[in-house]
Amino acid sequence: MAAAVGRRDLASGFHHIKCSPEARRYMAFRHPTTEAVLRWVVLPFGASQSPPIFVELTNAACAIFQAECDRRGLRVKLFCFVDDYIILGVTHADVVGAFAVMDEIGGELGLEWKTSKDRGRNEHLRQLDFLGMLFDTEKMEMRISPDKRQRYAADVRALLDAAATGPVQRHLLESTVGRLTFIARACRWGFTFMQGLYDSLFCPTRPPATVGLAADAVEDLAFWWQVLRADSSVWDGVKRSAGIGLDLVRGEFIGQDGAVLFTDASGRGFGAVWGEAEVQGAWSEEERQLHISWLELKAVLRALQSWAASLAGRRVLVRCDNTQAVAAINHGSTRIPEGRSLSRQIAELAISSGFEVRAEHIPGVDNGQADRLSRRLDSAQDQNLRLKASIFRELCRKFSLRPTVDCCCDAHGSNRQPGCEVFYSAGRSVLGQEAELAGKALWAFPPQALVGEVLATLVAAARRDSRTRAVVVVPFWPERGWFRAFVRSRSAPFRVAQVLPRGGRLCVWPWGDEAGPSPYDMLVLRLP
Repeated sequence: MAAAVGRRDLASGFHHIKCSPEARRYMAFRHPTTEAVLRWVVLPFGASQSPPIFVELTNAACAIFQAECDRRGLRVKLFCFVDDYIILGVTHADVVGAFAVMDEIGGELGLEWKTSKDRGRNEHLRQLDFLGMLFDTEKMEMRISPDKRQRYAADVRALLDAAATGPVQRHLLESTVGRLTFIARACRWGFTFMQGLYDSLFCPTRPPATVGLAADAVEDLAFWWQVLRADSSVWDGVKRSAGIGLDLVRGEFIGQDGAVLFTDASGRGFGAVWGEAEVQGAWSEEERQLHISWLELKAVLRALQSWAASLAGRRVLVRCDNTQAVAAINHGSTRIPEGRSLSRQIAELAISSGFEVRAEHIPGVDNGQADRLSRRLDSAQDQNLRLKASIFRELCRKFSLRPTVDCCCDAHGSNRQPGCEVFYSAGRSVLGQEAELAGKALWAFPPQALVGEVLATLVAAARRDSRTRAVVVVPFWPERGWFRAFVRSRSAPFRVAQVLPRGGRLCVWPWGDEAGPSPYDMLVLRLP
């Protein structure tokens, strides 16, 4: 890891390359004052081939410098952009040694340095402005400078205002898109919100002077305005160093501040796993028409939506067996329209929920649990459902109950109802927890397969402490044994307080979508 940085520039860039005598006859120009015909003896500024020729030379020189630094045992990495060089070193002594190599070898190669612009030779620098970006070796961040942020925000605002009344000037759009492309390097999701702008500039014929912006281009500009405006806290122009190697997976993505998710999609539905938590769902008819790659990406989106609240502040690694979905997440963008909307939604979710997300491709044979969930959807219609929070609040108000315990949640408590500080799940089952539940205000929306056992547990808690109160929502299934024991009989501990009629849209999926109509009446039970 770099702990010191330095930079230096070449003087009179293109003039380092001398033209061969036989080529100089093709490099003539007329002097603007004397009108004398002169010939260039060095590579001139303004010639179309000067930049690529010069860049080839400076890159070759950079490779020579790096080889000599390696030979001398200097722990540095050198990078070159046209005539600018940056040095990343483990210590300041390594950086100073690299400067000496560049002086010595550069002199042998005939290169002249603009020493007045040297940085990091005589002082130990941990931060450095390079190519308009601020590099920070302590935080391992690349940041956009505050002055650029202010200027670019004004450019974006001007385009948005102009687009509200009609087409915008092409030259203004081109310059703004160029600047946004530059600073997108310092934004994890920057390129996700560039594709609409790129599309707006495409023109198969001679481009007109004005451009009418499509809706997705305006959405891109709106995103950048939210990012860059002075009072925004969405993003401060920072891109943190990150990788997908196994070392990082074992460190950054595991533990309290990390999360490793497995996702998979089939033609029928999707499945996702995070530790002990599972989520699955079926595709709609419209979704089934999508290419499998975008179903895989949508599976990732559904998983992140389901656990967004619990993922806040974490570094998330998604393991997926589809290469296109992995690339779309890691690159932050895709040119395919079907995937573009999904990339946007993932980006907006990561920003609003405050988590980082990367993806790693794994073989399908290593993704068995998520694959099983995506194909075996027999229980998908009654698994992971949560009663709408609005209905929950209305029931609590009606029965003057403020539950503090949600008895039936997912493993991370992502779908617990508001106000419930304690929750139970498949990983920490409510069954057998009578002593912990006794005397508390309880809420339960049990999985259909566990209704009877959950009701029995709540009754046992009430027997321990008469202050125990509970509200439970269950299906109206009079033929079930638990219905006869706990609801129908005269001595039944529960009483029916309300009926939620069939056909109502009572529930939501973990990812936020409204579930379909209830196929049967739902009973609201009270204890006592």
